[in-house]
Amino acid sequence: MGITTEKQIKSLVPSDKKQSFGCGDGLRLKVESIKRHGGKYFEGEVNRQYIHLGSYGIGVKKYSLKEAKNEWSRIKEWSIKNEKHPKFYKEKEQRKNVYSFGDAVNLFLREKEKTTKQTTYKDYKNKCHFQLLALIDKDSSLKGLEWESGGRIKIKKVLETIADGSKYELQRRCQNILKQVFDYAIDEGWMPRGQNPAQRDKKGSFIHKTNHHKSIKWDQVPSLLHAINLNKCNTERNTILCTKLMLMTSLRAGAVSRLEWEWIKEINGVRCFVIPATTSGLKRRKGKSDDKDHHVPITAEIQKLLELCKELNGNKKYVFPAWRTRKYPHINPEAPNKFLQNIGFRDVLVAHGWRSVFTTAGKEQLKVPLEIIKLQMGHLPKGKVDKAYDQSLMLDERKDFLQKWCNALVEQGLQV
Repeated sequence: MGITTEKQIKSLVPSDKKQSFGCGDGLRLKVESIKRHGGKYFEGEVNRQYIHLGSYGIGVKKYSLKEAKNEWSRIKEWSIKNEKHPKFYKEKEQRKNVYSFGDAVNLFLREKEKTTKQTTYKDYKNKCHFQLLALIDKDSSLKGLEWESGGRIKIKKVLETIADGSKYELQRRCQNILKQVFDYAIDEGWMPRGQNPAQRDKKGSFIHKTNHHKSIKWDQVPSLLHAINLNKCNTERNTILCTKLMLMTSLRAGAVSRLEWEWIKEINGVRCFVIPATTSGLKRRKGKSDDKDHHVPITAEIQKLLELCKELNGNKKYVFPAWRTRKYPHINPEAPNKFLQNIGFRDVLVAHGWRSVFTTAGKEQLKVPLEIIKLQMGHLPKGKVDKAYDQSLMLDERKDFLQKWCNALVEQGLQV
């Protein structure tokens, strides 16, 4: 007998055995035996998987026939769509408003994948998986990580572990990621405002003072150039040329290692590299400044170095093609840094630290306006007005600066 009305259910009387009546769509009404007091309840079945839905009647956790049909329809649809046992539906409902740290990390990474370059996204992903999730259980509830729930103390301990007494730059980067992870969770309503446990307070607590990139003074440049020319570590010539071009242009290692011959163009009468804004190492933001190419005027010394590169590497796509590594089609971006370490400048100078020499000496030694230096370093205008209206390249001024800079390096001992 099929059950279609409330009247039919009310008319059912218990017997010596349990009874079962179909209600349609896999829903059944069960009537217990007299021995078990004749209770009535609903049970659902999908793909031979059964779930106790609830008792028949009026009240808390009880269902009328109509309510039971509606509830079962939702459960069955969810079970089929997700290919899961219907019993997990109620667990899902119970957890629906309980979000975990893993949920927040996944949300953060999904958003960053849309808004950042692939290399930046990969760095975020690695730090989340190999640093943060290694120390914070992905199933930790966000409620338990709120500032007032003791989350502040937990996050401080995590960051102290990451720093390990000396890795303060890694600690700072991880703290910034954590802050963003919790900010995204707050924005979604998963955490209340004001409860971000990774938020810096006015004292900037638990974050060690930032150590700037290792750099040198202008009077140390001759010893650097002498060490490069001497090449005691017997580094391949491709790496030496790449490092010298980095010194002449102040390009980041990631950008100088990826230079291509076809990027050389003449713009406003000035022959230069026009480096696409999407090139790794330019630090352009996806969707915001990834349409701003960077221009590097070619001076007499740079041209001479490029001719050596052409003679050494032939007509290949990259100015500095890969010789041994299979990781990149061009020279490894870490090559200039490794070279500096191997010639005796470990803990003294890193590739990025050279940009400090470029800025300081450009102002103090060559008396070049900071605006020109910043343009040549690839910095973009600050402020909404300047970003909107200042499209100037000032290539003549930049070429003049680079020519003076290259001349100064030659005077200090640079050999091209």
